[in-house]
Amino acid sequence: MPQLIESPQEAQDTITGNIGLSVFEFFSNWCEACNKFGDDISEFEKEFSQIKFYMMNVENSAMKALMKEYRICAIPSFIFIEDGEYKGIVQGADVEKLRGALKEWVFGPEENISGSCSSDIGLKKLFTDLETSEENIEQTEKEIPTKGQA
Repeated sequence: MPQLIESPQEAQDTITGNIGLSVFEFFSNWCEACNKFGDDISEFEKEFSQIKFYMMNVENSAMKALMKEYRICAIPSFIFIEDGEYKGIVQGADVEKLRGALKEWVFGPEENISGSCSSDIGLKKLFTDLETSEENIEQTEKEIPTKGQA
């Protein structure tokens, strides 16, 4: 079972203190999809023993700043932190998408080309997409004429 992080300070200490890859799940007790992930996360802990898994309950109002910092807009959401640095996020209750992302992170994209994970968006591609999304938004905003320019 993943360790429950109960305060922003504990989260920050855990994030900055970990070496290697860590996955932090943002969840809520009332979220059915989050509750269904329990067994899957336990499986992932065994399958990907080199990854540390943690949980943060979004019902804890002290976690609101972390949710904003990591742009959590759906639960469950899983942020990937490597050596204290944010690497990306998988949002939503798609077990196979998360499994595919974990496989790609651990084994590289070549290991993620067969079986049920072949159609999953790769984690590294997902991270690249996230990194460029703000640039794309800024570019689109520049290309769309404002009301006075049209």
